[in-house]
Amino acid sequence: MARLASRRPDGLVQYGPPAGLAFTSLWPVPNAGLKEAALAAASMAARGLHYDSAVPVLVDAQKQAAPGAYRDHLDLALLQSYLRHQKYEDACGSARRLYEDFPESDAAFNQLSTALADSAHLDELTKLVDARLEKEPASPAVLRAEARILKAEQRFSDVVATLGKVTRTAKVTAGDWNSLAWASLFTKDVGTATLG
Repeated sequence: MARLASRRPDGLVQYGPPAGLAFTSLWPVPNAGLKEAALAAASMAARGLHYDSAVPVLVDAQKQAAPGAYRDHLDLALLQSYLRHQKYEDACGSARRLYEDFPESDAAFNQLSTALADSAHLDELTKLVDARLEKEPASPAVLRAEARILKAEQRFSDVVATLGKVTRTAKVTAGDWNSLAWASLFTKDVGTATLG
């Protein structure tokens, strides 16, 4: 399963659950019991049509789990379900916990910034972005989050400039180009925003 690495205080790289599909982390080992299998199944069911019946199972398990990797996997399952069903306010709690556990992870940062932006917690997102910009001024993940704030403030020329920085990195995505194109439609410089 794809995992994003985060750097521990001692400098070693560790892999954390903020990336990849939660199901594969929760899928039980051969000697696991029915409870573990049910939680793994609930993590998949919550992403689809059985959201209403599966999420309470995951919430109960998350509340009972001790801090650590298993609770992180349950938070990831909840977060993915909330985001998929556009329950952004609900997603904030799981996203905050994952970011707290993995502060160096771009995946955890992206998930938290998405939940905060889409639930209109722009003040909290601004503080988060400002803190990360001090440490990582050229990080595409941080620049994308900054662009989301600027977009919410309808500062489209600044969105274009910020996303232009992302397009000059190796981590540019098709989504970045799409966001840049849409933002440029709201500026006077349509079509030439990225040519500089």
